[in-house]
Amino acid sequence: MISLALLLLLPQEPDLSASATWETMHSFVENGEVVYQISSFESRSENRILRADSIEIHFNKDLYLRLGETPVSPSPQEAPTGISGSWDTQIAGSLGLQNRPGLVNSLFMEGGVEVFAGEMKVSCSKLVYDAETGVSDLENSDLLLPLGSGPRGWPIRLLCNKMSENADGVILATGASLTTCDVIPPHYSLQLKELKGTPDGKGNWSWRPTGAWLNMYGWPFLPLPAPDIRAEGLDRDTFIGFQDLKLESGGRLGQSTTVRFGSSGQTENQSLSYSWNASPSWSSRRGFPLQASAQVEGERFESNWSLFYLNDHAADSHPFAQRVARNSDTRWQVDLQNRFQIGEEWRADLDFVVASDSLVGPEFFHRSWAEGADAQSQFYALRTRNDSVTEFDFDIVADRFGYAPLSGYNSTAVGPTFLEHLPTLRYNAFSRTIGDLPGTSSVPINLSWGAEASRERFRQFSLPEASGALPFDPLTISSRSRLRIWSDLATPFHWGPITFRPGIRLDGASYDEGVGGIGKVSRGLVESYLGASALLLHQYSDGWEHRVVPDLRFRVRGESGDPLAFIPQFDAFDAATKGQAAELSLRQFFLAPKATRPWADIDFMVPWYPNPDQPLIDPLFPHPRSGSTDGSLGPAEFRFSWRPGTQAHSALAPLTADLRLRRNFGEDESEETFSRVGITPNNNLNYGVSVQRVENLFNYTNVWTNWRLTESLGFQMELPLSSGDSIGRRSQMAFSWFAHDFVFDFGAKRDTSVGETAFFFNLAPRFLLDSPPQPLR
Repeated sequence: MISLALLLLLPQEPDLSASATWETMHSFVENGEVVYQISSFESRSENRILRADSIEIHFNKDLYLRLGETPVSPSPQEAPTGISGSWDTQIAGSLGLQNRPGLVNSLFMEGGVEVFAGEMKVSCSKLVYDAETGVSDLENSDLLLPLGSGPRGWPIRLLCNKMSENADGVILATGASLTTCDVIPPHYSLQLKELKGTPDGKGNWSWRPTGAWLNMYGWPFLPLPAPDIRAEGLDRDTFIGFQDLKLESGGRLGQSTTVRFGSSGQTENQSLSYSWNASPSWSSRRGFPLQASAQVEGERFESNWSLFYLNDHAADSHPFAQRVARNSDTRWQVDLQNRFQIGEEWRADLDFVVASDSLVGPEFFHRSWAEGADAQSQFYALRTRNDSVTEFDFDIVADRFGYAPLSGYNSTAVGPTFLEHLPTLRYNAFSRTIGDLPGTSSVPINLSWGAEASRERFRQFSLPEASGALPFDPLTISSRSRLRIWSDLATPFHWGPITFRPGIRLDGASYDEGVGGIGKVSRGLVESYLGASALLLHQYSDGWEHRVVPDLRFRVRGESGDPLAFIPQFDAFDAATKGQAAELSLRQFFLAPKATRPWADIDFMVPWYPNPDQPLIDPLFPHPRSGSTDGSLGPAEFRFSWRPGTQAHSALAPLTADLRLRRNFGEDESEETFSRVGITPNNNLNYGVSVQRVENLFNYTNVWTNWRLTESLGFQMELPLSSGDSIGRRSQMAFSWFAHDFVFDFGAKRDTSVGETAFFFNLAPRFLLDSPPQPLR
């Protein structure tokens, strides 16, 4: 046995940052190695803590006996990032031994083994470390990755029967389970046949698992996709593959159950990333609806595909079904969105959308169908340069799909319309300086111009009057070809704080056929304008800032060519008429001390027409919807946005408010009112109310709240209150129970547009919806 006293007499340069404590120590020479046997061992260094009930260390005998003979210049050591890291420095330094490479041959630890490396912790029943290969083998291990390594900041636990880590920090685990649950054994986990983890040197890990099952209370419950987890960390959609379980009872589906899965990954060279979702369902009325989506992203392209399929067993419940008949019980929808980057300047979008019948959208995807953009098949190309933009657009909508005809709710309403580009080619050159105004050297002459060639088709659709007829036959189809050019010449100059911008704009267009088949028609527009604007700034001594931006434009437009009655009306340019207008905008910003966002944003806009019968209408400025006004003043619009939270330590910080008022002074009526107030006193409570009114269309109030009453209980409500037609209004009320690992939602919802009331129950992993209540340590 080697005496500890003899050991301490050897001249050494120990690692002073490491220290160790133990209860008993024995040492001896065996098979050409110096062996230490230590009980109740604990080693501490700047980046690592090691504990074990018993530890056995094997030293190289020759190096051990030569300790102190030749001073060794310690080389800089990187902070260990893996589980084992550099044990040579850790063990030798903590025992007071000189830091000499190759001194430690191997290490054996058993009983209560715990390793703390940075923010990572691992415990196991046995750990064996081979210094020659740099491999650490662990049995019955429990690895806790740092806070933030999982979705929404949840720490990730890796439990496995056997785990090995090589010298590069790569982990290979067999019989592994991933979970965010801190209970032993965990309530749920993603059980894996094998898991390989690779660190990126920045505290992040990428993982490649195989053979995944959802394990509930120790029992394999459901086979799942094994998601590749990127080095950026786990996201909430791809951790365990299982995303939620939904039970619902309503008139459309009857009793239904939906399970949603998802996964993601990358190719070996990380040049391609992908993700997908699948939602198989069972419905007591409809059968087995199936939805699936996939996203693929490469260096030069990205795709987003979604599919729907159902062999339908029942009639549609949407109001359209009272007047429209589907032609088959085989229901499907395909939506393929693709984007390609071609070189440095070109981008191309290639989208393909088609469905088995026109009722698929409103019946099974009502919310996105009613609120989203109309689906269309399209080829769109865009070239962007520093001085110009070139666009090519070709889109088409099938007669039975892709639009939201509100006439389905009211048989007397006018059918919807849709404009198709077949195709459109447009070039727009940005404003550039082509010279200076004669006699000056500081007044530039700026020119912008563009051209467009288009073939467009304007369709009007309507639901057929006869019940049960085939849907959405086009009532009229009109098309036209148009060649259009435009240019804008302006000479901006400054006079004190005011910027003036006089200029002239020329627009000309030629059409292949006019209204009534009269042959080719053409028209021209000439507009002269004078704009004046300024930025006024006042800074107060207490740090507050007030900015005022007045803007006034005088515009006179004349026209030539064929009368407007013969011009095909397809877009805002076709409808433009001669006229005069003075447009005033007065915008103000109030900024609190040291704030970068406005405390208040106030904007007032109003046009004035010298000839009310011929107002110059700008689609980007408030204008009379009827095309004329009874007085010289056009409709005024007032916008107000208030964010008191931008002021530090404000008692009104939880409050946000928005207001938009539109009033037509010429007709003495309020055309539109929108107001919204939201209050967020803390992270657990948000509530508010909004009021929206549009003259002769609708008037409703919407109340909402999202309240986390306790750590375990939440409440959500959205309640519309309508004094008129309630088409499109949805109400919902639900309670959420945040259990240890799952969130249970149960409630009811009502959609007045389809006349359906449904009750639902959802179950989802808690990490998808909530942050961890406390660090799992």
